Amino acid sequence: MKSYEKELLGNFSSPLSTFSARIVLARALNWIDDAAYHDLNKIRSIRNDFAHSFDHELSFDDQSILDRCSNLKIVQAYLDGFDQIKNSPQKALQFSLAVVNGFKKLKENYQSARKRYEMTTFFISQYLDDIPTEIPEYSGSNILEEVHSLSADMISKMSVSISIHVVQPEENATSIVE
Repeated sequence: MKSYEKELLGNFSSPLSTFSARIVLARALNWIDDAAYHDLNKIRSIRNDFAHSFDHELSFDDQSILDRCSNLKIVQAYLDGFDQIKNSPQKALQFSLAVVNGFKKLKENYQSARKRYEMTTFFISQYLDDIPTEIPEYSGSNILEEVHSLSADMISKMSVSISIHVVQPEENATSIVE
């Protein structure tokens, strides 16, 4: 896509000039899963609210922001991991009470809307960094060759029939030879 960067990203009316369009493209190309798609749209929405807040009194304490941050899926999966360790029946995952309480305190530190937002953007950025950036050149069929072949095949399949009529004067009969 680098070859078409100007056409795709060049100005405000380019197809990929908005964060929203880029999120949709990433999902359509399976670069991200449904959880990342969901969270990126929440992040986009929150970012837009802050960017367009003309009174500058919007904060992460605003109920609308709190609600969206509480629905971020990626950071919730991270936080749920602490509960899995704490409640694990497996001996390998059993920890001392001090370690479990330490995880509990760490988990509590990530409950604020701002921390949830920051952690989600951190996890997504790390995830996106792992997507390969080198995409091989197009190696599919060549449309010019395909269309040329179509017409060439059509011409070769056409057949010409020639009819020869021989008239015999003595009987006025016509015979047809193909």
